[in-house]
Amino acid sequence: MKHTYLLNIFILLFAVQADALADMNTDLETLNQHIFIGQAYPSGNIYVRKFTDYADSTTTWPKTINLLPVATNQMRIKKVIFSRPMENKIENNILYSIYIPGEEGMDEDHDSCGIGTIKKTNPNFKKLSGDFFDSMLDHCDGNQGIAIYRTEPSMDSYMILGIDEFFSFSQPKWIKGEKRPMTSNEKALIKQEKEHFKENSKNLECGTNPVFLDSAVQIVEVKINKYNWTLRLSSFDNPGCGGHLSSEYILDILQKNRLLKSFSIYQYKGVL
Repeated sequence: MKHTYLLNIFILLFAVQADALADMNTDLETLNQHIFIGQAYPSGNIYVRKFTDYADSTTTWPKTINLLPVATNQMRIKKVIFSRPMENKIENNILYSIYIPGEEGMDEDHDSCGIGTIKKTNPNFKKLSGDFFDSMLDHCDGNQGIAIYRTEPSMDSYMILGIDEFFSFSQPKWIKGEKRPMTSNEKALIKQEKEHFKENSKNLECGTNPVFLDSAVQIVEVKINKYNWTLRLSSFDNPGCGGHLSSEYILDILQKNRLLKSFSIYQYKGVL
């Protein structure tokens, strides 16, 4: 009887551990669905998109997210509140959108994108980092898949990383400027990509040289408390072969300095 009891306890513990491992693996594979990237502005508006390369009109937005200023150590993690999703406007098969830095008074030189206004810049506003939504003079991104959150107004504009209520951030470490470490598999892949570009560049009639993952520099690391993971954000600018500039962002999930998973997105900036 005693042996049966101990066996049942063992089976129960094994089942609990198996469920916990399954939850952890699921969370690891879908973590980018819980991560947000974007920009905070002096108005108190924070514009974010999920860390995915598609805009889903059915996206549900959490009521609050924990926000980390990624390009400055002058501020700490704080909670911000959902305001509303953004939308495009379509008339006669033409898409109109808001140019976010212009609407927020951070770039008065950009062409209008059809909605909102390009406001005169306030000389008292401070850019503590580059603007995630900045683009070339005549390039307009759609607003689908972007939401606005609110915090208290300030004089500062800065790039942010956010995480929803299922997780939490702690122990941020700003590493601005250091090269992102490469795995052996990544090094082999980049070598192949560079060789392929070199072999085909004459036929491609390139106006610019593409930039590869080995140029990525780290911005910030922060702990994800639930599983004691470390999240690392890195980025690089890539004009590609044809001068189509994009900022590319890499989100690495590490545990004890071992890379578990990477996600990447790009934010298109327009033609050089």
